[in-house]
Parts: sequence; C-alpha cells; structure tokens
Amino acid sequence: MSEPPPPPWQPPDAPPPPPANVPPPPPGTWNYQSPMQSGGGPSIPFWGQAGFGCLSFFVAVGMAFTLMSIAASVVPDSAGAIFGVLVIPLAALLAAVIVFRTRFGWRGFLPGILIAFGLVALLVGACFAIIMVSMSGSSMH
Repeated sequence: MSEPPPPPWQPPDAPPPPPANVPPPPPGTWNYQSPMQSGGGPSIPFWGQAGFGCLSFFVAVGMAFTLMSIAASVVPDSAGAIFGVLVIPLAALLAAVIVFRTRFGWRGFLPGILIAFGLVALLVGACFAIIMVSMSGSSMH
C-alpha cells in the first residue's frame, strides 16, 4: 500500500487545519444599539423628562404671547405679522425636541409637550363651553 500524499507546505507556526466534519464557529453578534442605549440611557427619569417638556411648552406659550403683543404694538394693522411671530417659539420648541431626543436620548420630552398641549386644549374648550352656555341664556337643569 502507498502512503497518503504529504500535506501542502505550511509555515511552522501556522495552526493545524480543522477537521473536515467540524462546523465553523458561530458569527459574532452585531451591536445595533446606539452608544446612548448601551451606556445605560439618560440620567433623568421619564417622568422628569415629561415634566421638563410641560414646562418648556408653557415657556414657549408665554414667549408666543409676548412676541404677539410686541408685534401688535409695532405693526398694529397686520394680522400676518402678529401671527407670523409664532414661528419663533414653535421653531425653538421643535429644535429643543430634536436636540433632547438625539443628543441626550430623552424619550419623555415630546410626550410632556403633548400632555401640556392637551391640558391647555381641554382648559380652553371648557372655558369656551362655559362662555357659550352663559351667553345662550339657557339654564342647564
């Protein structure tokens, strides 16, 4: 009988080739999380972020009313200018949402703004309903 052929030349420090029936090692896992997610997340709890969002909404509303009153005193006959200044606080609020979400990972900031908007809408609606009922002269028995 003849002997098997010698293996191809290998450098002396190369690892031996794996046996033919052993499967390859499993592939490594990929990290799909952003560095903010893998680092433990934001240091402020969700409810604190939402509270800061509510506060920011009310600051933006106050800023809007201030800018509208200034615009009304400067340009009294232009409704476009009076309502055009609303772009400034809305843009500031939108920029704050984007910055706090992307840079700090705050998921609760936008829900806080939306909660404050909903509360203001309910308050305005209730005041409007009270005024309309009182002006109609009907008593609600």
